[in-house]
Amino acid sequence: MKTAFSSMQQALPRTRDDTPPPVDAGRAIDDEGTPNANLSITLPIGSSLYDIERAFIVATLDHFNGDKRRAASALGCSVKTLYNKLHLYRRQLGHVAAVS
Repeated sequence: MKTAFSSMQQALPRTRDDTPPPVDAGRAIDDEGTPNANLSITLPIGSSLYDIERAFIVATLDHFNGDKRRAASALGCSVKTLYNKLHLYRRQLGHVAAVS
């Protein structure tokens, strides 16, 4: 029986030594919506997926000067999804401030 994980592994292209191919982390979207290698962010190895996603969302939103429609388009998600993520981040920030 195939699992979703094994199907995903089979779908990924592999190199000769069977390691995943490198990720082009330097690509970003410029103001016109096209990839631009000069725009990037740096995150430490070992960052959680949650922290990585949050950093990319916040950086993209900042890049587009708060324009959620353009940021959502560049991120490949709906504006509704972007609003939901931002709402979650605000709630968690409030929880951290209340605990401190």
